[in-house]
Parts: sequence; C-alpha cells; structure tokens
Amino acid sequence: VMVNAKEMLAYAGGPAAAVDRLFSSRKKSPVALVRVAAHFTESQSSRPIAARLRELGYDVALNLMQAAGKPEVELTRLAADAASWGCVDVLYFADSLGNMDDAGVRRTVAALRRGWSGPIGIHAHNNMGQGLLNSTVAVESGASWVDGTITGMGRGAGNSATELLLLEFCRRGWGRFSPEQIFHLAIGPFEAL
Repeated sequence: VMVNAKEMLAYAGGPAAAVDRLFSSRKKSPVALVRVAAHFTESQSSRPIAARLRELGYDVALNLMQAAGKPEVELTRLAADAASWGCVDVLYFADSLGNMDDAGVRRTVAALRRGWSGPIGIHAHNNMGQGLLNSTVAVESGASWVDGTITGMGRGAGNSATELLLLEFCRRGWGRFSPEQIFHLAIGPFEAL
C-alpha cells in the first residue's frame, strides 16, 4: 500500500500517531510493504513515518515524487539521508508528470546510487508514452523494482502496463514470467473500465 506523506505529516497528533491510526502490527495485517510517497520538500520530514512503520514490522519504501529535473546533488543528498535513517528498504523515484526521458532516468538512478546502496525502484507515468522505455532503462541502469499496472491504468495518462513490462522483460531474458496469466484481466474486467 502507499500513504501520502503530506497527509501523515499534517496529522494533528503527529506522523507516528497517523501511522498508528492507519496500521496495526504487521503480524495482524495482510500488508507487508508500505510506500511513503513524498515530494522532495517532504522527504526529510518523513523519517518518523518510516521509523514507526518499521517499528510495527513493515518493510518500507520511500517514494520520491516528481523526480524529473531535480539536480543530481539534491537526489544524492536525499538518498544519503534516507540511507542514514536505517528504516527504508527500497528507495523509489517517481516520474510523476511522465515527462522524463531515458537520459533523465539514467541520471536519476546514478545520482541516487551515489547516496544509497540498497534497492532502487521506478514508478513511471506514461504521459509522453515513455513509461515502458523508462522502466527498462531504469533496470539497465541498476534499478531492481519496477511498478506497473494492468493496462497501464492510473492517474493521468497512466503507468507502465504490467503485461507489456513482463513481455519486454521476457524478451530481454530478465526473468521467466508468464504474462499470459494476466491477459484475462487486461482484456476482461479492465477493458470494461
């Protein structure tokens, strides 16, 4: 699941209390991973959210929203900051406006890697039809987590389509997947939506 850092940080009782209001112990939950979606101005303040989620037993991903065009030094600084917290498992960057190109993806992954040694993920939007390309470029650059949605359904122009990502990953030999197992979702319930 994903939580919005802005709302958690604005909670009257504080961010840790906001976490407690939404989440029980991991032992009592079907959820294993919680992603904290934070704008760059909110990311440093998100430490109490990530720390409390970790205390409750969850794996934590910090999702840096609107990463396109951010200075490399800022990306590296925020990555190093998240690494110092000791409670983030995956550092994500989001192409929230769908306007990154492949060079921007490579630059972003490299800048994050200078401050972060753990897994890096990408959350690509498809506003300019670059979601699939940017996702594969991120993997080529060292990202190991890639988001997708069935048929690319998502905010705005949507996200990378899971079924296309799996086909491309198979074609490149990046794993053994059976994407046809989700085709019935794409051409069934999701087509109607």
